[in-house]
Amino acid sequence: MKNLILTLLSISILSCGSLLTPSSQAVETNDTVETNDPNEKFLGTFEFEIFGLPVEGDSILRVTIERGENGLSSSFDGDGPISEDILVQETEIEDDILYIDVLIQNQYDVFFELYVEGDEITGYLADSFELEGKRID
Repeated sequence: MKNLILTLLSISILSCGSLLTPSSQAVETNDTVETNDPNEKFLGTFEFEIFGLPVEGDSILRVTIERGENGLSSSFDGDGPISEDILVQETEIEDDILYIDVLIQNQYDVFFELYVEGDEITGYLADSFELEGKRID
């Protein structure tokens, strides 16, 4: 009889552990955190290659997009001479497309049209020269 009572008591105590809610149990997860900010995917540093530029041919650039006090800001750098002569005038998102208006060599007022899907970036410079690359930071 004692064994039966001890067995029933043990089962009832052990079954209480299964009544714990998942939030009270320690769980490790590798799920990515979702954000409600649709502009979040554009933030970061991307490296891309622009194909078929008239003087330089193909050129590699890096662009960093950050959230500032007055909206988004962007800056360019790279190894070629084109990266030294880019002055950013405006950075904006319209219809899930990132537009960066720039002045190149103080005479060409053009824009980058950039599409970001995950870590991949594609688009156009001056609506004529294709570009593609990836997020590096």
